[in-house]
Amino acid sequence: MRGTIIERKCNVQFIKFIPYDLAACPYIALVCIGTHNHPPPPPERTPVGIKDELQAMIQNIIASDDSVTSRSIIAGNSSIKATFDKDTLSEVHASLNNVDKLRSLVAKCYKNMHPYGQGNLGVMYSVQCKKFDMHNYVRRIEQFEDGQTLILCMLDFQAKALQNLKCFQIDLTFKRVHGDINEFEINSYDETHKLILSYCRIYTNIFTADAYQRLFTQLFEVVENLSEIPVKFYHIDGTAKGLGLALAKRDPSKNWEEHLIYIFESCLVHFNRNLIAKKFDNEVYLLAKSIPTKSSAEEVYGCFEKLESYNNQRIMDWTQYYRQPYVLASLNKHISNMENEIWDHHGNNTNVAEAAHAQANREGKQLKLITAIMRGRQLDERLFKTAEINDKFGIPYTRRDKSEIKRKAKAMTRKDTNKRSQKETSNKELKKKVPLQDVTNREKLEKKGKRKASTSENTSKAKRSRIDINESDSEREISKLEIEERKMKLAERRTADRKAQAEIEKLELENLKLRKELNLD
Repeated sequence: MRGTIIERKCNVQFIKFIPYDLAACPYIALVCIGTHNHPPPPPERTPVGIKDELQAMIQNIIASDDSVTSRSIIAGNSSIKATFDKDTLSEVHASLNNVDKLRSLVAKCYKNMHPYGQGNLGVMYSVQCKKFDMHNYVRRIEQFEDGQTLILCMLDFQAKALQNLKCFQIDLTFKRVHGDINEFEINSYDETHKLILSYCRIYTNIFTADAYQRLFTQLFEVVENLSEIPVKFYHIDGTAKGLGLALAKRDPSKNWEEHLIYIFESCLVHFNRNLIAKKFDNEVYLLAKSIPTKSSAEEVYGCFEKLESYNNQRIMDWTQYYRQPYVLASLNKHISNMENEIWDHHGNNTNVAEAAHAQANREGKQLKLITAIMRGRQLDERLFKTAEINDKFGIPYTRRDKSEIKRKAKAMTRKDTNKRSQKETSNKELKKKVPLQDVTNREKLEKKGKRKASTSENTSKAKRSRIDINESDSEREISKLEIEERKMKLAERRTADRKAQAEIEKLELENLKLRKELNLD
């Protein structure tokens, strides 16, 4: 049964006295006669003064952190405490107990700051209006017919620094930007300053070969425009298919696959992960895993012949992909056209790129596009400034030993500890599976106690000796690495000496020519 609403009238009367001349007497008198027979209405309206203070507070917070939300303002109440000397907004005024009030004020502040939002249109608007100095960082904003969005961000000094690199790593990160746009980074580890530096950030949403071709073409053009130096690749002037296509456009004498054979080196960590995911038999797995370590092209092709002899469709599919010239060349230096010295000098993993992603992700994840661009710029400027201060005053970013040898040594020790922990866990699991002895066998066990004690001592000694052997092996490997590094340094010095000698000889020849011309001899 539905009830009916009973209307209760309030007999209170309001009499308002308004003067004829408000300018002379700017006051209005309101007289209330009678007693209310109902509770007062809830204080839904926020006073104007409190509202203005709250909006000013939100603007200050957004200026320092442009990913702020109403929830983060409430959670981090330091600003509320500083502005109103209260712990919660509901203590400031009862109307602010409704979080929608705060949400609307936050949205209003964002609307004033980014009238076209924080997506593609917002970036274009900021660049055109030269807001946030965005025009000096966002170099290209392109929209293509297939729906690809491409936003290329680079500073002047990044372009010049990129030109001085001998190699770099490229990778894609999927967590930085909210939505379908992902961030593409170009990174390198600076041995001098012990820093992982990013040289370019590109935001895009399509990752086909054509899309990558556009990406690299735009990148080369921007680098050349900013540095005023043509981009040169060692094999021409001295992700995969897209890069190859972009290079083929620059040097049509080779197709895209041939270009990649000269410059492309795959990450062996990802190669091994993908191989494990295939779940091949142990024999097949070990054979495929050995391909990057083979010492000649004949051995590599011999591995493929053995794999194909298994007559398994899954193995055939795997070999078909990895038999592609540019893919195979990226795994083994004896197939690649890259010089051995260059191949050996640079790593066979993407650890630098992964570390750069982790470094950028600390600045925030799932960010709006404008926020991601601005924070990426701040991070890059901060790191390059650190390197500049190091060059200027000689104060390094860290005094820890972060040389290649030290990093490899740490990796080896980590590997050893992981192996030991895995063995320990497997041994514990085996012990759990062993059935308990019956009570009747206790006497036998007591008799054999002495023997077991001696055998346990022997096993512990054996374990110690194994550990010692492992440690000695790791030490040997570290010493080998140190020797290799010294050899590389000596080779570099020799080449530098040869260059200097050649320059001296050149100058002497020029002097001789001048003397002959002047008839001084």
